[in-house]
Amino acid sequence: MSEDIFDQKFISISGKVVNCILLSVLWVIFSLPVFTAGASFAALLKSCRSTVLGDEGYAWKTFRESFRAAFKKATLIWTVLLAAEVFLFLDLRLILSLAETDGAWHALTMFCVMIMLFAAAAGIYSFMQALCLDLPVKDILRNAVLLAFSNVGRTFLIFLIFGACAAGCLFFPFLIIILPGAAGILYYKLAERPIRKYLMD
Repeated sequence: MSEDIFDQKFISISGKVVNCILLSVLWVIFSLPVFTAGASFAALLKSCRSTVLGDEGYAWKTFRESFRAAFKKATLIWTVLLAAEVFLFLDLRLILSLAETDGAWHALTMFCVMIMLFAAAAGIYSFMQALCLDLPVKDILRNAVLLAFSNVGRTFLIFLIFGACAAGCLFFPFLIIILPGAAGILYYKLAERPIRKYLMD
């Protein structure tokens, strides 16, 4: 009896790991044309919820359908977020160049980095809403900013996961076949509760 339970758990965990790897590969492939990265990220979050956490459906089918459903809104959200990140990055470079001549500018460096990370975390909330809410993009982005501000602890954890995954993939490129899927699961778990609470309120 105990062996049967162990076998079932092993099969279940193995299936989740395989789905996680498959979703990571799909995320990379669908993100290659950079302008589709937003829809790819939204599809990753939805697919992690359905196939890894919920054991529902097939990873490829769920990802493809989610990608199509989210494409328009998620691409627009991605464009706005990418423009904001580029603007903040250019500001950061300017601040760093000014800091070389005047040390007082160093204080703004960390602030600018934090705003960039905050924008990335707000993106998680945005992409999750793009698939589950029938709202205009401007309302989705506004909700995302409010959610990120009102859930600082969770937002900070999203910062850490995002940074850890980026560093992991940079220094160990082979991890890209598992880290995006694993991060997608964590992002979903961190963002789901605040979004549900916000909708109920």
